[in-house]
Amino acid sequence: MPDEDLSETEGIEAWQEDHFGELTDHLGSEVSSSTTTHSRQLFERVFDFKLAAESEDVRKRITVDTYFFIPRSVGLNRDNFTRSHFYNSLSSFLRIQTYEGLRRSALKTGSWNLPHTEAYFKAYFQSRERSNLAQCAIQEVKLFACLMENQLKNLRLQLRKTLKRRAGRLSSRVEYFQRKLTVLLELLATFRTLYLAKIRAGEVWVDEEVRLAFVLSDEFLSYRLESILINLNEILESGKKIQECQLFQAEILEVLQTEMQYREVSGQLQIQEITTESIQETYYYRLGLLKKFVSDVLYLDIRNLQKDKAYRNLVAAAGAALAATWAGLVDLQRFYWLQNINQEGPVPTSDFALRFFLIVIVGVFAYIFKDRIKELTREYFYERLKQFLPDYEYSVFYKFANPASQSEIKVAQAKQYMRYLNKEALPAEIAYIREWGHPNKLEPERSEEVIHFSKQLDFDTEVLRKRFAHIRFIRDISRFSIDEFLLRIDDPNKKLRYFDQNKGVATMKAPKVYHLNLVSRYAVCEYQAGEWLPARVDFEHLRLVLNKKGIIRVEKVLPHGELGYLESVA
Repeated sequence: MPDEDLSETEGIEAWQEDHFGELTDHLGSEVSSSTTTHSRQLFERVFDFKLAAESEDVRKRITVDTYFFIPRSVGLNRDNFTRSHFYNSLSSFLRIQTYEGLRRSALKTGSWNLPHTEAYFKAYFQSRERSNLAQCAIQEVKLFACLMENQLKNLRLQLRKTLKRRAGRLSSRVEYFQRKLTVLLELLATFRTLYLAKIRAGEVWVDEEVRLAFVLSDEFLSYRLESILINLNEILESGKKIQECQLFQAEILEVLQTEMQYREVSGQLQIQEITTESIQETYYYRLGLLKKFVSDVLYLDIRNLQKDKAYRNLVAAAGAALAATWAGLVDLQRFYWLQNINQEGPVPTSDFALRFFLIVIVGVFAYIFKDRIKELTREYFYERLKQFLPDYEYSVFYKFANPASQSEIKVAQAKQYMRYLNKEALPAEIAYIREWGHPNKLEPERSEEVIHFSKQLDFDTEVLRKRFAHIRFIRDISRFSIDEFLLRIDDPNKKLRYFDQNKGVATMKAPKVYHLNLVSRYAVCEYQAGEWLPARVDFEHLRLVLNKKGIIRVEKVLPHGELGYLESVA
């Protein structure tokens, strides 16, 4: 993007017309994002990258650039909040999103099964094949549990949106959700009848790890079903005057009662009014363990390539070469002086001592400068080189099991870096979007520190499409802790004195808040026919409102998908 002067309003308006006059379709279909507060000290950003089932691209590059605009009143700067502090505050995960088989099987519950598990049950005496099938069955049941949970969560989300809008034909819509829940419950019952009942009764011989995977997946689904059904019941309270909502609530309570009876027979934990605090602790702790156990089948394996050491060694070698060159030149000069002394013949003792002393001094200084040249060269060039290198580079692998073997395959390459920027160095489009929603020309200039965090993902879409057609999305989950942001800010309530025309001088407690603005730029570029196509670019602007206690709320200044363009070909 060309550099533009955004200091004048006319310049901003002209820049907007030139760059956003004709908006292309936004990336909502390819990249979707959501930002939520995971806790008062932690916010979570989720990006879903769509993998098209039918496409000609061989690779797809997705770049997410996020600019943190931090008020200087927060007290953070490049001296006390370094790159290591930033990455210590950040945790990221990559996982797959898939719906393989569940939608189709939900329509035909009676014919549904887990094919790898069926094959595993039949392979009694085929030890090698059975070992691979055992891993397939474990992967299959975990994936089934994750998909069931996802469908229940989607049902909850859709019901909440429907009742909130209170659109027409609300009764028929509620009946639709009731039927959908019935199908999911029938699917769960079929799973328990076909597999859990047989495993618990010893009707089929299974390895201990397979039995454990099925029992724990079922327990996980029982806990999640209870939680989501309670949520559904609470959502339906807003429409309790509608008869269909009342009937739906009655059905939910009946299902909950049945599920508690099943849990009691299965020996699973239950929370009751007389439950002790230690059991409550165990309950929540176990929920966390079950979630990690079941969902690990969705997570991709991210491996740090640790190229930083290679870059350091390369720069150190260059420094050593420069130092060796210096030492060689000095030794050559010393050798030249000694040759001159020998050619001149006998010299007075005083002159010889002086010359010898100078040669020794030069040698000592040469040795000192050799080491310093080596160290200073390494530090200087490495600091300059780091500006053009990623902080971290990763290879992303998908682990999977099939009847033939257990394997893994590389599906993506990732890079990320963090830099401080001066406002003058901001891209024009980012500076423009930062000012979005502030039309007042007389507004005071903001004093902010700007951090640029970039993450680039190169997906091998050809491999994903041919080998793993069931993977529909790659989900990037990033959580950022603001603990460092809260250390130096003021108390949440400040004493404010003001003059009231009726009461005179009055005092009140005013909330003291800080605004952390995040501007994100999403770029998607595809590699086809031996060349990279122009990137499709989209933007988002969020504002986190903070006080001393943590995050108060997240505001959408510019929603994702409202502003974008197609990059021109250079």
